[in-house]
Amino acid sequence: MPEYNLKKYIPFEEIDEEPIEYSLEYYLPAQDNNMLYNNIMKETAEYSFLYPAIFVLENARYKVVLGKRWVDKYKNMKKDIPYGLVIDRLHDKHEFLKFLIYLKKEFQGFNIIEKSIALKRAFELSPSVDSDIFTLLDIPKTEKYIHNFLHLSEASDNIKMLILKGALHEYTAFEIFKFPEESWYLLAEFISKISIGTKKRNEIINMIYDMAPDDQSSIRKIIESSELKKIRALQIDPPQIGREVYRFIKKLRYPYISQYREKFDKKLTAVGIDKRFHFIVPRDFEQWEFNIVVSFSSVEDLKNNLEKLRLITEKKSFSELMNSRY
Repeated sequence: MPEYNLKKYIPFEEIDEEPIEYSLEYYLPAQDNNMLYNNIMKETAEYSFLYPAIFVLENARYKVVLGKRWVDKYKNMKKDIPYGLVIDRLHDKHEFLKFLIYLKKEFQGFNIIEKSIALKRAFELSPSVDSDIFTLLDIPKTEKYIHNFLHLSEASDNIKMLILKGALHEYTAFEIFKFPEESWYLLAEFISKISIGTKKRNEIINMIYDMAPDDQSSIRKIIESSELKKIRALQIDPPQIGREVYRFIKKLRYPYISQYREKFDKKLTAVGIDKRFHFIVPRDFEQWEFNIVVSFSSVEDLKNNLEKLRLITEKKSFSELMNSRY
């Protein structure tokens, strides 16, 4: 267990500017107009009275482990840090990293970016990472998650900021990491501006991957197409624009099934299907199975609707419609 002591008045000029080796913190850069940053600074100031900044003293220099926001606040004012917890570094770097991860988890907790940074540090020390570190970070010890979190640690600050601001879900970022690294931010910026759920965002990313897995020029051609620009310029609510973007990408990925869906929807009324019967057409040709949702307000209403549906299915026109794929 490392030894530590509480020290008062740590000289600001003796604190390293870049505590890369020990710090597991990641936060938004200082911007006067950044509300999220200001909120974080306010919270940091409040919690710093409960939890002092933590330092490692090495070669007569103080290296910040936790509390860098608070430390920076005093350094910018050129004032000594009122107090700080100074810990001795363990000889075993892997055990020391585990200790620092435990400290951060107990004192501050981790955001998703900080988890990726901690995991990367662990793999830099040893190719065989202790299971305790995965447990402390709450990261599944599977090859898929390991690769995703390591990619996240190497992603640009732009992508990390989109995630921290809530504009991009980390699981969508994980899907983006399937592409070449030079395409990551291009896709992240595009998908973060679409107002639809994470599941549909991921579907869009996967459909783009199916069409252009490793060619940035092809990816750019899709997301900067004139059709998408027209959709995004529509004078409608953002969720509606998101749905239109989704439909457009889907038409590109599944042109035949999209054409079929349009023709199918137009023919439903002609065969006697009204709004009480919502037919769901298969998304692709690999799993050709229709679904139907029936609306009803009572048992009697349900019986009447099912009888109506039975009569419709006996018509020749309905059989021809269901047997026509494209």
